[in-house]
Amino acid sequence: MWRYSSKAKPYAGRLTLLRTRQGSVLADSRDPTLHASETYGWERLVQGGIDVIYAPGDHNTLLAPPQVASIANLLAERLAAAATRYVEFSGGASPATAVAPALMADGGRR
Repeated sequence: MWRYSSKAKPYAGRLTLLRTRQGSVLADSRDPTLHASETYGWERLVQGGIDVIYAPGDHNTLLAPPQVASIANLLAERLAAAATRYVEFSGGASPATAVAPALMADGGRR
């Protein structure tokens, strides 16, 4: 985030931050205050709140098996929840409801 913080503008919405349970590349960041925070400094920009989700693995293994299946499920759950909120708010169907099951590692079969 430190690379973009001088150019970034505030974000009024809510953010989901995916963190790994093991280690972080931010340990050698130019701004040591960023990794001192659970949100890695995103609270400086995000005005609608931040949901921190912890995922298995570390920065280098996050998108490799077997962690990638967990990541896919976490993202699918978040998308499904967002789609449900959208449908409740708008009173109509959301395209996201069709996307979320396809992203699940098990193909949406639960």
